[in-house]
Amino acid sequence: KLSVTFKSLTSREGNERLHNRYVLSNVAGVCFMHGLDEGEGTDDVSILSKEGYNKRWEHYTTNNVFDLIEEREVIC
Repeated sequence: KLSVTFKSLTSREGNERLHNRYVLSNVAGVCFMHGLDEGEGTDDVSILSKEGYNKRWEHYTTNNVFDLIEEREVIC
């Protein structure tokens, strides 16, 4: 089975703003600089360094930086 969790977050006042989009797994992550939607332009995708991955994993899994609006888990 594969479990994917989608989170909708909002910036918490005084903390980091949400801009880049991240796809994080339990082993690695990538960053989309402009978004994940379809569009006319192009985007660069970057593999996160170990340090960058650890920082983002902490930010996005603990809710210490952003406030959680909604969370949905999909199991395939």
